[in-house]
Amino acid sequence: MKLKTVFANILIVAPLVIIQGCSLSSAEVMPEHVSGFEYKKMTCDELEGEIGYLQRAANEAAGVVDQRKTTQDAKDGAALVFLWPLLFITDTNGPEVKKYATLKGEYEAAKRSHRRKGC
Repeated sequence: MKLKTVFANILIVAPLVIIQGCSLSSAEVMPEHVSGFEYKKMTCDELEGEIGYLQRAANEAAGVVDQRKTTQDAKDGAALVFLWPLLFITDTNGPEVKKYATLKGEYEAAKRSHRRKGC
């Protein structure tokens, strides 16, 4: 293989490798650690209500994370085809991932408190 061909292949593949780690899907998001202290004083009924709320909120946030990832992947694909230098200034779904990770952590903390109370 000629050196020019190898260099051209590297220029094509390198942005793809860089893009791979930019946005996360909801399945890849780890829950943030949240203290269960605020749930300690709640009754079983209050905890069950909070768990239901957190589950709905987390599901909505997961949808936003996945939608933002899909949109960003499409933008990255278009940038790769039309103007690859734009790949280095594309956005990520970081704020959405942070919110989702927090909600997942709160949900798990509420579930732990629920189990500890024997509800």
